[in-house]
Amino acid sequence: MAPMKTPDGLNSTPESPSLTLVTGDIGAGKTTRIVRYVNDCRARGLHVGGVIARRTREGYEFVDVNSGCARAYAARNPDQGHSARPRFRFDAEAFAWLNGVLRSAVEDRCDVIVYDEYGPLEHGGGGAFGALKAISQQFRGRLAIAVRRSLADHVAIALGIPPAGVEIIDVGFLS
Repeated sequence: MAPMKTPDGLNSTPESPSLTLVTGDIGAGKTTRIVRYVNDCRARGLHVGGVIARRTREGYEFVDVNSGCARAYAARNPDQGHSARPRFRFDAEAFAWLNGVLRSAVEDRCDVIVYDEYGPLEHGGGGAFGALKAISQQFRGRLAIAVRRSLADHVAIALGIPPAGVEIIDVGFLS
C-alpha cells in the first residue's frame, strides 16, 4: 500500500480550509485509510479531531478519534429486508452528539478534522452536512473526509472549498 500524504504545511487560505477527500466505492477501504491518516498526522505532531464510522452488527456507529467514545447512528431498517427504502433509520441524538464532537475539534484548534463518511444523507443536506458547512466557514486547517467516489465532486462545491485547496486520494481494493 502506498503511504497516504499527511499535511506537512497546512496550505489553507484565510478564506477556506484545505480538503482531503478519501474516495472509493463501498468496501474499498476508505475508513481504513482515514484511520491510518489520523495515525500518520499524530505521528507528525498534529492535533487531530473528528469521527470515524464503524460498522456494527446492527448498523453503524461514530467513534470520536480522541476519546474513543462511540454512538450508534444508523440501524438497519428491520421491517423491509434488503430492498428497504430507506435502508437505515438514523438517530437524531447521535448526529447532535457528532455535531458537538466536530464543534469541539474546531474549538480545540485541531490542525486536522476527519469525518467518515460523507454519504447520501449529507449529499441531501442532512446528517453532518450542517456541521461540515459551518466548519468549512470557520476552520482554517485541513478537513479529511471519506466519501463515495460517486459523491466526491459534490463535497468541495457544497462546502464552498475552491478546487485549489482539494486533494483527492482514491482508494481501491488493491490500494
